[in-house]
Amino acid sequence: MKTKNNKSRRSGAVLAALALLAVVAVGAFWLLDNRLPAFETPGVVCIRPETTVDEFLVQVDTVLHPFHRSSVIRTLDRELKDYKLCPGSYHIDRKCSARYFARCVTRGWQNPVNLVLSGSMRTVESIAARIASQMMVDREQMLAALNDDALLAKCGIERGKLFSYIIPDTYQMYWSAKPDEILARLKKEYDAYWNEDRTAAAAAQGLTPYQVSILASIIAEESHIADEYPKIASVYLNRLRKGMKLQACPTICYIMNYSIRRVLNRHLTIDSPYNTYMYAGLPPGPICVPGKEHLEAVLHPDPVRYLYFCADHTFNGRNVFSTTLAEHESKAALYRQALTEYLKRKNSDAELETVIVEEDVGDEA
Repeated sequence: MKTKNNKSRRSGAVLAALALLAVVAVGAFWLLDNRLPAFETPGVVCIRPETTVDEFLVQVDTVLHPFHRSSVIRTLDRELKDYKLCPGSYHIDRKCSARYFARCVTRGWQNPVNLVLSGSMRTVESIAARIASQMMVDREQMLAALNDDALLAKCGIERGKLFSYIIPDTYQMYWSAKPDEILARLKKEYDAYWNEDRTAAAAAQGLTPYQVSILASIIAEESHIADEYPKIASVYLNRLRKGMKLQACPTICYIMNYSIRRVLNRHLTIDSPYNTYMYAGLPPGPICVPGKEHLEAVLHPDPVRYLYFCADHTFNGRNVFSTTLAEHESKAALYRQALTEYLKRKNSDAELETVIVEEDVGDEA
């Protein structure tokens, strides 16, 4: 009888130990899946609409390096019973558990990304490419949206005035944002930029916000030296007020789809409303996307009386400014002479054709 009781006690102890081990194991798995950090390396994983689970797991292995891959797969499989992978960009840090990770990517708890719109954007194609390089939307899809009159109108954007609606900056958006959402955000930032103060500053210069964008776009193509922008703005505003033609070479480059390196005399005869050597006033629209610094230069030009400018003959990348035509012609002649001598040294006879330097606004009409 005693032996039987001892066996019963031993069996109970074994069962209790097994039960305890089971509880510990379950607890360990629960901690592993729900509380403990799941990944060795923080990083960003992206899901596109066509991404499969297997493709996504390869990305997880490559980018995040899971401590326990089985835990990640187990929790992801559990969530995928009721959900599916949600397109987006997800920033995963070291504290992220497998369960939280699985819920993020199946419920769309993504992180905003930076959409940076800056630098030279001279064509609609370049805008589409810039956006597509940073967002889930592809280039062709974005280009189609930028050329869709109905979609642009829905977002409050006039297609012919697209360049003016883009205020270069860094915008935080979800990577999976659709074209209409991106356009709506651009319009929202445009409206925020053109507040009462800036609209009043434009009016003080005798311009509308759209006209400010037009003039700012010319300045953006004239110089890459920030302290010159307000001076160039003043030159053009002074010319406009005097009824002089702008004679801005960047507008000729725009007509030629920016395919020429230098504006020649023969280019000035092209009949286009953008030819500011032929027609007075501002061209019909911006010739590129101007930056904030160019817009601000037009809104707050230097209080100078300059009417002319041309490239410095020392080739230092800067411009020299003049108030009178005689002074301007003297400075322009110095530059042309220096350019001719430079081209002779380069043995580029074909380049010796009479030129008008891009920075030279030409003679008074």
